[in-house]
Amino acid sequence: MKYPAFTLIAAALALSFALIGCSLDAGSKTKKYVIVDRGTGNTVSTYEYREGESRPMQIHAYGRDRNLKASYRLYYDEEGRLAENTIVKTSARGVPSSSILSYTYTDTYEAGGVLLQSVQKASNGEETSTFYGYDEVGKLRGVVQKSGSGLVMKDYTQ
Repeated sequence: MKYPAFTLIAAALALSFALIGCSLDAGSKTKKYVIVDRGTGNTVSTYEYREGESRPMQIHAYGRDRNLKASYRLYYDEEGRLAENTIVKTSARGVPSSSILSYTYTDTYEAGGVLLQSVQKASNGEETSTFYGYDEVGKLRGVVQKSGSGLVMKDYTQ
């Protein structure tokens, strides 16, 4: 019997990593899950959720050296879609560094839930806007990306 590649990857990850627990902060009503490397016991990542919700609100990723490498802060719109994602990368010692860019992604949707625009803002002020175009049945037909004075267009009609 052949297994899809993702099944094999998931099985390998399950052997390597473990969910070691969940803590509930009654004051902020958040749950925190910790994923550890089974071999070293080091924390790989943590996930924070608001009580009663299935979407993460904050994720922390750690390196092999146990230092924090990146933090992700996630915000959702009224429909439960990801509306903003702020990524803060850290230095080798796990502290935010001015030489390492952080990014905020803000997404805009139309009433039917179709993604129209995504804006990426870097901590150095650079901004990239991506616009999505669809045909009458909702299939993605084109993407336009604007960054600084540059413009990239991708046509998916063929």
